Amino acid sequence: MRDRRYSSTALWRGQRERLKYAGLLAAIGTALVIQPAKAEEAAATTDAKSGTAVLAPINVQANTENEGPLGPVIQQDSSTATKTDTPIKDIPRSISVETRQQMTDKGALRLEDTFDYTAGMRGSNYGVDARGNWGSVRGFSPATYLDGLQFGNDGYYNDTLPEIDMLERVEILKGPASALYGMSAVGGIVNAVSKRPQEETSRRVTVEYGTNNRKQATLDMTGKIDEDGKILGRFVGLIRDSDTQVNYGKDDAGLLMPSITFRPDTDTDITVIGRYEKTKITPEIQFLSLYGTLLPGPDGKYLDTDTFVGEPGFDKLNATTRALTVDGRRRLDDVWTIKGTMRYSASSALYNHAYWGYDNYPTRYTGAGEADRTFYSREGATYFWLGDLNATADFE
Repeated sequence: MRDRRYSSTALWRGQRERLKYAGLLAAIGTALVIQPAKAEEAAATTDAKSGTAVLAPINVQANTENEGPLGPVIQQDSSTATKTDTPIKDIPRSISVETRQQMTDKGALRLEDTFDYTAGMRGSNYGVDARGNWGSVRGFSPATYLDGLQFGNDGYYNDTLPEIDMLERVEILKGPASALYGMSAVGGIVNAVSKRPQEETSRRVTVEYGTNNRKQATLDMTGKIDEDGKILGRFVGLIRDSDTQVNYGKDDAGLLMPSITFRPDTDTDITVIGRYEKTKITPEIQFLSLYGTLLPGPDGKYLDTDTFVGEPGFDKLNATTRALTVDGRRRLDDVWTIKGTMRYSASSALYNHAYWGYDNYPTRYTGAGEADRTFYSREGATYFWLGDLNATADFE
């Protein structure tokens, strides 16, 4: 690679301005601390018998409203830890839930963005890389689930990744969970929950424009289909045209996700979710050398953050997914309830990637200051039949 671009950055701070503002903030902070102390001293009384000071009561008022425009801010229950609708406060496990409202408030663009705000978890382990949702729970890579059924694109790249706008919440269970999920990671699991039909009518259209020329439009509408509310429907649609941080990068996507819920009686609930998703992205990860990124390159300079070492027109990861999920619940009597989920998924992908080769250690540069490249190409398909059936007994 001959035509590499470099940049160097120098940072400068004015000590005088910084000290001036620091002194001003310190003066304000001192005033704020001293004033309440005087108020407390003035409000105190002395008990005549014991001689001890008695402070006046302090009334604290707060808003306990938990509902936001897109749903609850804090999730009260979770089915991931026990596969039952148990309140989180009653579950003797460490579990974190990112709700739809939280994801929107925090500006999450991808599933792995929700990991960064979770205690004991880390997201984007490999930097900017749209091929997978990379993260770690308690130091281990988590098993990934979608609606309670195993889902994974890591290492094969034959499937599309769940769009953040199709999710209702993300539940993260920390610690071993093989008793409920079979073979899984020691650190924990991530269960992404798809949006489902709601009884209350809602129609939402979102148009976005942002960094890297990101243009996206989203449609989300739900409500009753019949007057009695026995049939509910929902449709989520998305289209995106976007560049990326890396030169020649693309992050385009299209999503159609209709769903319908049948509730013939109070003891039966069946939801069918369809998903057609198509993505056209450019692998952003370039496998750059340590020299030129963390350390200076052979010429003493650093690579730009938008450096592209691939081949324009060759690098691509185009994937298509068609999936159908059926989720049902049937209450047999006052004690027993049967729940089950089944999914069929068919996906295909074309993956081409030219990246910085691993020759010429330790710098990975040739004697002329150039870089050798490795070309990788594969075309594959994946077909899944997945199912989970469980029974719950509710008794005193």
